[in-house]
Amino acid sequence: MVTIVGGPPDIEIEELYAFVAIEDGKEGLIAQSMPIGPNGEYMMVPFVGADWNRVKMLIPHAKRMQKEMGTKIKVFKFSGKEDITEQVIPETEI
Repeated sequence: MVTIVGGPPDIEIEELYAFVAIEDGKEGLIAQSMPIGPNGEYMMVPFVGADWNRVKMLIPHAKRMQKEMGTKIKVFKFSGKEDITEQVIPETEI
């Protein structure tokens, strides 16, 4: 089953926002662990969003993580898009 955040697609995605930790000139996405199964399985959910209203909801959590991690966190905006599906996923897998 696929869940689309916020319900059915309601925007055209033209930009993405990402919360990035910066330490010693290196960058990495910040993420939060989320339980996904009854046996302690979890996945990491990156702080990334496609519209500013949803991204604003992540700001308090990013501030908390910045304080806990003791590292600088920035928000980057990535614009434009290129569909690379056929280059990275064989047609038989879609």
